[in-house]
Amino acid sequence: MERNDTIDFIKFFAIFFVVCIHTSPFYDYQFGGIDGEKISFIINVFARFGVPYFFVISGYFLGQKLILTGKKSAYLKRYLLKITKQLVVWSVFFFFYDLITIALKSLVQGLNLDVEMSNYLASVFRIRNLYYGINAGTSYHLWYLAALIWSIIILAIFIKMGKVKLLLGIGFILNIAGVLGQSYSTLLITPLDTRDALFFGLFYVTLGYVLSNNFKYIKLKLKPYIWSILFLLFSFLQILEGELSVSRLNGIWQNYYFFTLLTIIALVLFVLTNPKINHALVNKVGANSVGIYVIHPLFISLSYSVVNILHLKGITHTLIWNLLFTPFIFIISYYSYHFLQEIKSGFRKSLRF
Repeated sequence: MERNDTIDFIKFFAIFFVVCIHTSPFYDYQFGGIDGEKISFIINVFARFGVPYFFVISGYFLGQKLILTGKKSAYLKRYLLKITKQLVVWSVFFFFYDLITIALKSLVQGLNLDVEMSNYLASVFRIRNLYYGINAGTSYHLWYLAALIWSIIILAIFIKMGKVKLLLGIGFILNIAGVLGQSYSTLLITPLDTRDALFFGLFYVTLGYVLSNNFKYIKLKLKPYIWSILFLLFSFLQILEGELSVSRLNGIWQNYYFFTLLTIIALVLFVLTNPKINHALVNKVGANSVGIYVIHPLFISLSYSVVNILHLKGITHTLIWNLLFTPFIFIISYYSYHFLQEIKSGFRKSLRF
């Protein structure tokens, strides 16, 4: 099966903008008469294509692998086990990191250690976290892996039933309801966190799977450059939608929108109709996007800890910080995860002797 190089090429930009979401560049900076918070908001809303893109590509690759293997159940189990290991390992890592951070912070700031620890442990050891992942401390980003696991489990059930297209329709309806529970939550009050598998990840994972099985039968008349233009157009409309939901409807930042769906469809169709984009470094980094994703909050946390310890908070309001902090986190996350993989590989080789 022909390799699609553009997938990894776009992964590079998708993971970079995910890092942007978590670093919030320009949020505390003023451009003369221009409010930096507005610039940060535009970046944040534009960056919303990142996580859905990874969901779609995960579903797409899953479909590709199942086409090639005769033992579908065995592969699904191995794939789920791989993602579950990532979730468990990094949840445990950030759990102990947060414990150490809380202990040091309590010591330095004279806080009640027992109270701080109790509050953190109460947020970690909750039944709901088996579904949502540990959304506490520095592990807030791992909700994606939890959502991916549950989305694939549900998809596997419908694959077994031969009802994947039905699931795509159900996922679409749930996704629309999920957006109402996010950016429009002030209009539709719900106790549910809809940034999860059922209301968010399921549709995109299923969409990727369906495209992997049916794309060759779809006759698209639009050229790749048209899909790229549509992606930019829908991204612009998504920014306008975000502005409307926040300024007019009192919506909350850090959410997804109705135009997110159209943005992702345009982007994915651009990728699938133009499979030959390959820049050696960009594609190499994009292929390791999961590593950047799981580790980058560690370096964000460490950076702000150093700033606070050295009483340099003022530096976060400077232009140089807002220009370079996100690329710094991106680069150090890539090389750190790459270094960890080399250590892991060397350890495995040593066990063979």
